[in-house]
This record gives sequence, structure tokens and C-alpha cells, in this order.
Amino acid sequence: MIRVGLTGTLGAGKSTVAALFEEWGARRIDTDRLAREAVAPGQPALREIRDRWGPAVADEDGGLDRDALREIVSRDPAARRELEKLLHPEIRRLMEQELREAEEEGVEVAVVEVPLLFENDLADRFDVTVTVDAPRARRLERVQEERDLPEAHFASMESAQWSGDRKLAAADLAIENDGSLEELEEKARRAWGRIPEAAGSGGS
Repeated sequence: MIRVGLTGTLGAGKSTVAALFEEWGARRIDTDRLAREAVAPGQPALREIRDRWGPAVADEDGGLDRDALREIVSRDPAARRELEKLLHPEIRRLMEQELREAEEEGVEVAVVEVPLLFENDLADRFDVTVTVDAPRARRLERVQEERDLPEAHFASMESAQWSGDRKLAAADLAIENDGSLEELEEKARRAWGRIPEAAGSGGS
């Protein structure tokens, strides 16, 4: 099974590309979904977060108030690093579990969406890495429309990531989302076609 690590700058269209890869036959694994599973009611990570940040990050049902936690870590880089240190081991465990299950089921290609793939030194866990990038103004507009995220929060989240140029240079395959949706699909299709070759050569 070919393991594809898919990353990109904030709001660049990574999930759109992942959905296309899934449509073309890949097993899609989203680490944002795994992060939500890691902090579900009853999970140890949720208890640790509530012990650390108190009732301010709990919702009325005893679960995690993700907006409140996002507000805290967007203002405090040290808090963001602390949260990542707490969550990342569990997310990686869940990711590897799903990859093993996919391989056991005979899946040929698994694509894992990992926002901080390079930043967290995860590239060596994949056979091929793919980066999606887009102009900043377009990314900001997309994130504000989809998540109603203030620009200050966007800038804070963006500061935790490598620049687009650096991600593109580090990836085996690069997709620049600077045109229409049809153009993005065409570029994604070309990248999809190159995955077996890139995996066979150990990347570019």
C-alpha cells in the first residue's frame, strides 16, 4: 500500500484535493477528524485538557469547547505547543491504526491529511508527500467564509506553519491552487497519476 501524506498551507484547498483522491480510489484519513476522536468524551486527552485549562474549555455537555480552546491557543504560542504535545501522540496512534486497517483490507493508496506534516517531522512516515498551496488572499477569504475565523486568528494559525514556498520545495509532488476549481482538479489528477512513480523512486 502506498502511503501519501497530504499537506498544505492554511485554506489552500487540501481537503478538496483529498476528496478528489478519495473519489479516484484512495482511502482518506483526516487527522483533524482523528484529533476530534482523541478528545471525545471519556478519552484521556480530554481529561488532560480540562485539567490543564479548566472549565473554560468545557461545553455544557461535558465535552470540549473547541472554539474556546482555539481562542486560548491562538493567543498563546506556548499553549498551542503544549496542546500539540498532548494530542499528537494519540493522533499518530489513531493514524497508524487506520493505516494498518486499510492495508489489511487491501487498499492500494491511503491519503492522510496532515496540516503540520513537515513541521512535525512526519514526512518519513509516508511513501509520497503532496503539498497544496494558494495565494494568501484567496486562502484568507476561503477560511473566513468556511470557518468565520478572524484574520488575527488566521495569522496566528498560519505562523505555526512553514511558508508555502518551503512546503512546496519539501514535497515530492506540488499542487498550486491559483486558478479555478476545474484547474485544481486537473492539477490534482496529474499529481494522482504520478503517485506510484514517486513512491517507487522514494520521492523526487
